[in-house]
Amino acid sequence: MFCTVCRVDLPDSLQHYKSVWHSTNLKRKNQEMPPIDLQQFEQLSMVSQPSVEAWQCQYCDKTMKNEKRLNQHVKDCLSNLETALRVQALEERKEYEGVNTDYEQANSEEDNKPYEETAFDHSHEPYLQLPSGSILGNKRYLIYFKQKDQYRLNQRTQIVQLKDNTESLQSRRTIIENQIKLQVRLHKQFRFRMQWSQ
Repeated sequence: MFCTVCRVDLPDSLQHYKSVWHSTNLKRKNQEMPPIDLQQFEQLSMVSQPSVEAWQCQYCDKTMKNEKRLNQHVKDCLSNLETALRVQALEERKEYEGVNTDYEQANSEEDNKPYEETAFDHSHEPYLQLPSGSILGNKRYLIYFKQKDQYRLNQRTQIVQLKDNTESLQSRRTIIENQIKLQVRLHKQFRFRMQWSQ
């Protein structure tokens, strides 16, 4: 068969009509351009195809197709490596300090002395006075700074005594009676009757 778009005589027309070469020639025909040969099409397709480059991370050996993505990934890897190194350094420092403190405690004479508890002074009400003598606190954060406050610790176990206020009971009764009287008066008024019953 002869393809009028590509201007080529072909034995298998169905395969040709499905090909990319035929579709590009159709697009060229719509734009009123002459069709191209198969060799020219292959050359153009080779040039137009982007070369696939793979970028590889030095730190974790991941491959990326985009350079920007690789740069972002490298930044993330570096930050992750830095945090991992910091954690390792902190652990080593803690181990070293733990060894030093154990050695110092074994040789010091202060361990033989009994531990003395110092009570907190609550004379500065909104503040907390430490055993070292420094005073911490602010009225806004009083709840957080106050420690060993017996009232707060024993709040659930305290017994609250109820005061009998006869005046308050009498005043409550009069208020309730007045409310009842008002309700009765309002109910008897003409405007509160239903319209259909008049």
